[in-house]
Amino acid sequence: MESTDERLDLRHGLGLLLVRQIVEAHHGTLFIESEPNKGYEARIVFGK
Repeated sequence: MESTDERLDLRHGLGLLLVRQIVEAHHGTLFIESEPNKGYEARIVFGK
């Protein structure tokens, strides 16, 4: 999920990169799961 595009002309995945950075900054965990024909589920868990 690291961007290597120096132009920052990303159309997919940039939002996920930002979410990951926010979660890591707050010592949380990001879970992403997918199921064929059902889509994706994303969960963010923040500790105390």
